[in-house]
Amino acid sequence: MSLNKSCAFTGHRKIDDPPDMVMLNEIVEGLIAQGVTDFYCGMARGFDMIAAQLILDLKQSYGGIKLIACISCPEQDKFFGKEDKRVYARLVDEADEVKVVNSRYFRAVMLRRNDYMVDRCRYLIAYLRRETGGTAYTVEYARNRGRKIFIV
Repeated sequence: MSLNKSCAFTGHRKIDDPPDMVMLNEIVEGLIAQGVTDFYCGMARGFDMIAAQLILDLKQSYGGIKLIACISCPEQDKFFGKEDKRVYARLVDEADEVKVVNSRYFRAVMLRRNDYMVDRCRYLIAYLRRETGGTAYTVEYARNRGRKIFIV
């Protein structure tokens, strides 16, 4: 595993102000052009699912890239609605690798999953609209570890 070939995504579950998809696509394609091949995604509702689908779509044009689904715990989708469960199951099924980071649920399970992803990546793409919460924590964690961060 090479940090320089890896990127992670983090973002809010609730999308009030949609991310700039043109910018997101340009950032991801720019990273691919620089040799990034591994894309870590936490598979949560909202931005994570958008990012996972983007990587799956780009695999049609860029054969060497991988979607690595990082699931916080086995019951991550327990409180998803019916449609989100369906999309989640499809995205996980289509991922190149699936890593269940923790064996059970606990209060900080999502944060530990995000730490896991950041620890394996040189780049972080974040859909960040608030200065509190899990996404803000993850961006700060990445900043403290010297990661290159893109805000979309």
